[in-house]
Amino acid sequence: MAQLVIQRAIEKPNQFGFRFNVIAGSGVPEITAAYGLFRSCTTTIAHHVDIPEMYLSYIAPLGKGLRFDAGKFATHMGSEIIGGYDGYNDEFSRGFIFGFGVLFTHTGVKATYAFASKISGMLLVTNGWDEFQRFNRGYSVGGQITVTPTKTTALYFNFIDGPERPKNDYDQRSAYEVVGSWKTTSKLNLGFDALYAHEENGVAVGHDAIWKGLAGYAKYNLTKPFSLAFRGEVFNDGGGTRTGVPQTLQGYTLTPEYDMAAKFSDIDRRLKKLDGKFAVRGEIRLDLSNKDVFQRRDTLVGQQFTSAINLVYLF
Repeated sequence: MAQLVIQRAIEKPNQFGFRFNVIAGSGVPEITAAYGLFRSCTTTIAHHVDIPEMYLSYIAPLGKGLRFDAGKFATHMGSEIIGGYDGYNDEFSRGFIFGFGVLFTHTGVKATYAFASKISGMLLVTNGWDEFQRFNRGYSVGGQITVTPTKTTALYFNFIDGPERPKNDYDQRSAYEVVGSWKTTSKLNLGFDALYAHEENGVAVGHDAIWKGLAGYAKYNLTKPFSLAFRGEVFNDGGGTRTGVPQTLQGYTLTPEYDMAAKFSDIDRRLKKLDGKFAVRGEIRLDLSNKDVFQRRDTLVGQQFTSAINLVYLF
C-alpha cells in the first residue's frame, strides 16, 4: 500500500487546518472504501484507491479550545487503525473487531474538547457507517470519552448509534466499546478492546442482530530494534450479519518486528528528508471457527493457518 498525506496540523484556538489522505494498493483500499466515493452503492465493488480522510479543522476560542472537524475522517471506534503515515498496528494483519465489528470512516462533523488534563470528550454526527453518500434519511450519532489516569495508561469509552441499512430510517444499530492501553514498563505494552453491538431487526423482522468481540494485545521489546507482538481475540457473530455465517471466531497472531535506520543522507545530504526507518515484520496467525468457513483447496474447514512478511518504510 502507498499513501500520500497533505495536512496543516493545528493545536491553538483560532487556527484553521486541513488533512487530505489518499491511499492506493490492491488490499486495504478495497476494504476501507466508503459507499458513494470509491465504493459503488449498487454493486458494493471498491477500487484500488481510497481517500479515508479529507476534512477541514478549526479550534474555536471557547474555554480551553473547542475543536471542530468537518468532512470525511477515520473512526474513533476500535483499537486498530487503517495505518500509514501516522503509524501502524503492531500486527501486520487486522483483527476481527477491525474487520467485522466496527466501521472504518465517517462523513460528517465532530467536536472535541478537553475538560481537564486527564479527561476529554468527542461528539459526532455523520451519514452512517462508511457512508460518503447517505443510504437513508437518518443520521448516526457517536462519541468518545478519553480518560488518562496516568502517563502510561489510557481508557477510551466509545459509542455510535443510528439507522444504517438502505432505505430504513427506523431500525437502530448501536455499538458500545471500551478500549484500554497500559505501558507497564519501558519494554512491555498491553492493551484490550471490548465491543458489544446490536441492530434492530438485523437478521430478520423480529430477530435482532448481536455481535460482540474481545481482543487482548501485548508487545515486548527484547532489544531496541527487535520486538514481539501478540494478539489474542474472540468474535461472536450470533446472527451472521457481520461475517455471513452465525459463528464464533478465535484468532491468535504472533508478529516479530525488526527496525532498521534508513539513513539516505549518508549517501547524499540532499536526501536528508528521506531519512527514516525500515520496519521488517513477519507474522504467524491461527484462526479458528465453530463452523467450517475457511477455504482449503476444494473444501471448507474450521481453522486456517497463515504466515506473511511485511516491509514498512517511514520517513
